[in-house]
Order: sequence, then structure tokens, then C-alpha cells
Amino acid sequence: MSSSHLKSLSIGSETSSKSGSRTEPSPPPPPPPPADPPAYSDTTGSSDFQFETLDFTLSPLGIPTSSECVAHLRLLNAFHRLRYEVGNFEGVFGINDPGATDGPDRTRNAEWLKEKRWAIYVTRAADRFEKWWGSLPKTSGEKNAGEYDTSEPHGKPTLKTTDFEFVVETSPSTQNPRTFPVSRQPLGIGEKLPPLDILMVWHAYMLNPRVYLEDCMRLSRQDLYTTPFPWEQVHKRINGDTFVFTVPAIQKINFEKDTGITWDNIDGPNEKEIACPNCSTTLHVPWTQPPAELLLNDQSFKTFMSHDSGFAGNGFSETCHSCHLTVTHEKLRVAKFIDDCNALLSQKRPMPGTILGLDGTPELVEEKKKLGNHDLFFPNRIVEQLPDFRFSFKADPELTMENVKSRIESIMANSSEISVVNADQSKPDFISKKSKNAIRRMMAQYWDNSSRFGIDLIGAVIRQGTFVQKMYKIDWYHSPAIIATMDRSILKYHRFIGLIKDNPKRTAVPTLDVDLAWHTHQLNPRTYYIYTVYETKKFVNHDDKIPEGDLSTFFKWTCNAYERKYGKPYSECSCWYCESTRESQRLSIVSKLNPLARARLWEVGIYRTRQPTDVVNGPHISTHNAIKWSADGFEQRPKLLHDNDKGYAKVCKAAQKKGTEPPNRDEGEYVYSPYGMPMYVEYYGPYVADPTVGEGAYCTDPTQAENRPGGGGGCVAGTCGGTISLGSCAGDAGPACASACGGHGDAAGGCGSCGGGCGGGGD
Repeated sequence: MSSSHLKSLSIGSETSSKSGSRTEPSPPPPPPPPADPPAYSDTTGSSDFQFETLDFTLSPLGIPTSSECVAHLRLLNAFHRLRYEVGNFEGVFGINDPGATDGPDRTRNAEWLKEKRWAIYVTRAADRFEKWWGSLPKTSGEKNAGEYDTSEPHGKPTLKTTDFEFVVETSPSTQNPRTFPVSRQPLGIGEKLPPLDILMVWHAYMLNPRVYLEDCMRLSRQDLYTTPFPWEQVHKRINGDTFVFTVPAIQKINFEKDTGITWDNIDGPNEKEIACPNCSTTLHVPWTQPPAELLLNDQSFKTFMSHDSGFAGNGFSETCHSCHLTVTHEKLRVAKFIDDCNALLSQKRPMPGTILGLDGTPELVEEKKKLGNHDLFFPNRIVEQLPDFRFSFKADPELTMENVKSRIESIMANSSEISVVNADQSKPDFISKKSKNAIRRMMAQYWDNSSRFGIDLIGAVIRQGTFVQKMYKIDWYHSPAIIATMDRSILKYHRFIGLIKDNPKRTAVPTLDVDLAWHTHQLNPRTYYIYTVYETKKFVNHDDKIPEGDLSTFFKWTCNAYERKYGKPYSECSCWYCESTRESQRLSIVSKLNPLARARLWEVGIYRTRQPTDVVNGPHISTHNAIKWSADGFEQRPKLLHDNDKGYAKVCKAAQKKGTEPPNRDEGEYVYSPYGMPMYVEYYGPYVADPTVGEGAYCTDPTQAENRPGGGGGCVAGTCGGTISLGSCAGDAGPACASACGGHGDAAGGCGSCGGGCGGGGD
């Protein structure tokens, strides 16, 4: 495919594009889709007049501003356009539109094929982001590092385990891990904006604040952490009508010179370079391996979607021509673990998950103690003190992270080995809660993640894509009252943080307007760190993986708690889900006996009569972080449906008493994919995992997590009372049991770190 042809997709061009239940034995045909699918139009008229006076001065209160939120909405619209154009671009990455065959799944399969194009694009974007990250200077006083180097940039890492020893300082030190989040100077990225796809990955990365902080500390990015997202420059470079992102030609040239990669994602090579985990031979592997011809309802489509052997596929496999090791995603994850162990042994760089305390802030060794007594360093001591804790593909070519997990489990059950690891402890055979938590958080960074970072950035981008879709559909950006809307969102966000402060054992879930302000705040890491630590006495996390059932339960609590505390509506939506969620509050005995509560509920009820009722696109619960458990995700949905049936029945009964019509509720709903086509979803609730994310399009499903006993991603036995998986171990997700990873910490072995899902709170 020629470069000139590919340029028609570039988000920097001025081209135009136009877009377009329950399980029943014999379901009725779906109703017709909505009449007007979403469309782009590169009109010549401009609406920028309403944003000419935007002021990007930072708030003295340390909270996001309405100008930043407006710029954020503009950026999200640019992300939406990028995804739409990539998915609909015929032939990109060698994936042609399929043959015209009929079948019941044709529309869904056609949309999932577009999702596959996007999956490859995002996988390439994550790789490009890693190269951009590697080219950045550690400090604002240094020049760019130049072309990306896979070794630790600028020599040895700055942060070492010995930096965590307690010392009495007469003046603040930039080497003190406690002052790392606030003591550095930001980089001047605003005048050197990277391409939009790299901005998209950086954006999703920063929305995992604890992972981002720890990675910046471990990977020597001191000044990058204090660098806010460059809103003023981003706002300037994105057209307010077409959402096209453009920069001067010289900026593209400098970017390519600094990073060694092309400005445009699709102009990059069709292969990725990886190092063989066994012999370090450089391998050139294709991003994808599409068949020559695809039909939407035949075996070629199913095979490609579920067994793509390219790097972006879940069936990735490449045989090293030097040592004949079969390289897979899983072996690359093990290689990452081995590399981190070696960096600890040779450079004293801490293992991931061992830096931040239960409150999310960097934790030093306590006064009068030493590194051997530091509970969070328990995983580091396993690597350092046990000579046989070593892994090699030469010794075992079939190594997996399950092997690593099994070895750690054997250590946890062996009091002799524990006594060696904890030799400096007063009770050497005792493992503290913090030590168990550190093991879980360390292991969580290797499940389904072979990148150098603490989170799978591909999955993070895709889950954020759900939020992008919601913002595009609600379209606050084009509202004449956008500034007032943003101001109200910021106020609600400040109150939301107040709920987290008052309820440390609960998980608060944001509405979409609150989440917009929350996301905007996190994109200024230093300010967000200072604000949340001051307000809540901890660094509030933002986990982007919470089981959909838990998310719904936490949202119901948040609605009731907010409206009781503030006497104002929380969810500015009157769809059947929001109404049934709040009906229990209206009927509570406390409310009936409390005159003040009755007055507040009356005010909320009057306000709600003027709110939208769209269950798909209403401004209610934010669900970009909703996931399904692999073992029982769909089995739980009938129970959730039953609970919603009961709530909706109460809504109908209350409406009948008032002589009003209850909100409409259909068995299924039409949900637009990001590529412009309506997809009928038989079972839909506003809290479910995104139904438009295509099965098999990604190397790992971004909307699913493992919870089968013994399954990949499960917790290490001896560190947890439940089976939590994938990013949940690291991200403080909603608990499956009191002592599970992400649990409330009120049970033996609990993390004590619930909180911060697209939900915050917890210890």
C-alpha cells in the first residue's frame, strides 16, 4: 500500500468522512435501528467563537478548570474520529472489506472486523508510545535521548532500593522517594506534541495514576511525572469543527529525528522488532496475518479473529531462527519478569508493586528499621535472598507466569524459606499484610502484559474508548451552555472526592460528568496527587477494571450517599436504570421519618423530571472500566436482570400512584459501534461491559478478567482469600471477598486498598 494512499487516513489531513436480553429460545426480530447514525462533516463554518476566551491558567485550588475540561472534550472527539476512520479504512494493514455474504451475524461481524483494524492500530500505537517514552529526557535540563534505546535510558536507573532507607534530611532532596511526586520540574512537551495516537496512549496511561507514578519512579522519568497534559497546545492543534489534529511540518521532522519512527502510525513498518527471550536474537514479526480473502460467516473469519498469529493477535507465535524457541506473548511476559529480577540484582531497581504503600504514596523504611524490615520489599528480598529463585528459558523453554506463580506459592508455604527472606525481622516466619499485598501487586503487572510498563496500555486505550464514545454521543462539546456544564461537573467532582474521604471502606462510582472532571484532573499528575492526598489522606486511585455487577452495586450506593449528603441529584438522568437505582432511597424508612431528607428528596425528584431518559446514552453511570469475569460473567447477568426487574417494578408502582408514565424499558437496545453501525444487544444495562468491543480482536480481551480458581491471573495462594485476576490485583478493584486483592482490608490478608475504580474510595 503506497504512502500517498495511506495518507488519506491521516488524522492530520483535511479529508472528510461520513458514517453511517435476555437469551430467548426464539427471540423476536429486533426493532428497526435509529434513523440517523453518527456522521462526520468537515464543514467550513466554525464554532470556535465560543472558545476564543478560554483561559488555561491553573486553578489556585488545585482542581481542574472548565477550560481544561473543554479542551479534553475536543481531544476525545479527535480520538473518536481517529477510531472511526481507522476502522472504516478499506485495506489498511492488509485487511480488506469482506465479501458480500448474508447471515444473521453479518453486521456484527463486519463491525468486529473494523475493530480488528483498530486493535492493530492501537497495538502499533502502544509500541510507538514506548519508543517516544524512551526518547524523552529524564529531566527538563537534558536534551532528548535520541532514537529509542531498549536499554535503560541515560544509564542506570535513578531510583534504587537503598533510596528507601530512612534518613533525616536538613533540606528537601529530589532523591527522596517521598518527595518524588511533587519535587520535579515539568518537561516542555507542549511545543513538541507527539502524534495523536501517542497522545491517546499517554492519555490512557495517565488515567491509571498509581501505576503511572510507580512506573515514572522505577523507569527514571522524574520530570515527566510532573508534566501536565498540554491542554492549551492540544486545544490549539485540534480543529474545533472537524476535530482534525495538525502540527507544523517542522514539528513532524523533529519528532522523527528524535524518536526514529514515522510521524504517521500507518506509515510505519509492517513488522515489529522483538528480542528472542532466550538468545536475544532480533526477530522481525508481522503485526497481523490476515487471510487473502475473508467471508463474514465462514471459517476464515472465525480463524482470523481468534487465531491471528501476528503480534497484535491472540495467537501470536514466532520461532526464533537461532535457538528455535517458540516465542509467544506469554513468554514475552516471563522475559519481562526475568529482566526486572535482573535489574534488581544488578542495579538495585525495585520490583514493580513494591514502592507505594496501601495509601498509594511512596513508603520509606520506618525510622530505626532497615531494608530487611521493610514489608513492601518482601518481593525484592525473595529475588535477592533466595539463590534458586531464578528463571531461564535455557533451563525450561516452556516457562510461563504460572510457573513463576507456583514457585512463589511454594515459598509462601515454606517457613524455612520465609525465614531466610525475612532474616532481619523479629518474627522471620511471619508475612505481613503489606508483604502479601506487594506480592499480589507485583504479579498483577505481568498478567497479559509484556510491555515495560505496569499496565497493558492496549487494553487501557480500548477501555477508555468506551468513555470516548459516551462523550461523543452526549455531545456536551456543542452545547451553548458548555462552560456552565463543565463548572457543574467540577463542583460535583469535588463533592465526589468528599464522599471518598467520608467513606474510606466504600468504592464510589462516578457519573459521566463527574468522570470527565476526574479524568481531566488526573491528567495533571502532580496537582492530582497533592489534591487527593490533602483531601483524603491517600493518593486516590482510578482503577479501570471492575466487574460489571460490582460496578452497579457501588453505583447504587454512590447515588444514595451523594443525594443524602448534598441534597442534590447525582445522576442527571431519568432512564429506567437510574430511576430503579434511586427508588430504594425514596422508600427508605429513614427518609420518611426525616423532614430534611424528605425535602432534599423532593428537590431531587423535581429536578429529575427534566432529565433525559436514554438508557444507552444518558449522562449516568460511567462504565468504561466494566469487565466480565471469565468464569461467571454471563451467568451473573440473569441475577442482575432479576434485581433490576424488582427495582423497575417499584418505579412503575410509584409512577402509577402519581399518575405519571414510568420511564420506558425495552428488552434489548441498539448500541452504535464506534464505526457508525447500530448493533442490537439483546441484554443491555448501562453498567455492562462494552458490547461493541469485538471478541478475538485483541491479544487479550480488554473487557474480561480471569477468576477461575487456578486460572491465569489468579492471586498467588497464601497472599489472598479470593481469586482476583489481571489488573485488579494492582488496581484496587471492587472486592470479590473481604480479603481479596482490592478488598477493604478488614479481613485477614486483605489489601486494605479498595478504592479508585472508575470508582474511588477505600483505604
